[in-house]
Amino acid sequence: MEVEKKIGIIQSKMIAIKETGKNPFLKNTYSLYVQDIMTALQPHLTEHNLTVHFKGFVCEHSFKQHLMLVVTDNDSSTYVNSEWVIPDNTDVQKLGSYITYLKRYSLVAMFNLLVGHDDNDGQVFKSKATVTKKSEGVTDEQLQEAISMIKSGSITKETLLTLKGHKLSDSQRKKIESL
Repeated sequence: MEVEKKIGIIQSKMIAIKETGKNPFLKNTYSLYVQDIMTALQPHLTEHNLTVHFKGFVCEHSFKQHLMLVVTDNDSSTYVNSEWVIPDNTDVQKLGSYITYLKRYSLVAMFNLLVGHDDNDGQVFKSKATVTKKSEGVTDEQLQEAISMIKSGSITKETLLTLKGHKLSDSQRKKIESL
């Protein structure tokens, strides 16, 4: 089976990630520790004989740092990847936070994971049988983050518009396209 088909099977399971993180500054919870995501994903990756790893490198054309998520099908040795530009930053704390952010959201997008803060209509932790409607588009917060990433040059709008994982509403897509 092709790696994309295996990822599609995992995406169809609509894996929910529980909010375990605490942000003392915003006084809220969040669900995106990379460890929590990998703990939730690992049984599904093992079941389909997939491995996940991140690779950092410098692009030979732009000389910019990149972070790449690589998902490999160990049965066929095929792989897919998702690549992000890491902005220049001499503040190591900010750079580390940014890289962690990219890891979390790369995994969320690749596997179409459901995370608590994306759950506009409170459906994430209900059983699949009781979910009757799916929210339209990403949250306003996610849209603003995406716009900021485009403006900072860490992702192009073309790349963002082709990412799998989070569906944009028509108005959100138009907003991104107009940048």
